[in-house]
Amino acid sequence: MPAWEQQLYEAAKKEKQFTFYTAHYNTEEAARLCEAFEKKYAGVKCNFVRTTAQVAFQRSSRTCKPMSRWPPCSAARHEPFIRI
Repeated sequence: MPAWEQQLYEAAKKEKQFTFYTAHYNTEEAARLCEAFEKKYAGVKCNFVRTTAQVAFQRSSRTCKPMSRWPPCSAARHEPFIRI
């Protein structure tokens, strides 16, 4: 695991869980994604919310405003931040 990923993992373990919002995955696919994440990153609970794209964008925008220097919040980044 690269150092940057290890640093994020350690921070995520302190938070204990996270939630991702999706408008593109069905419930089964989102659940499988969470299962794979939890297997790779033990100790971090993955939650998901299926919603419309507009609501997902609004919630992620609210989250990213205070952390605009956080790489997943960069508008120039179109790839997944961590590949599972």
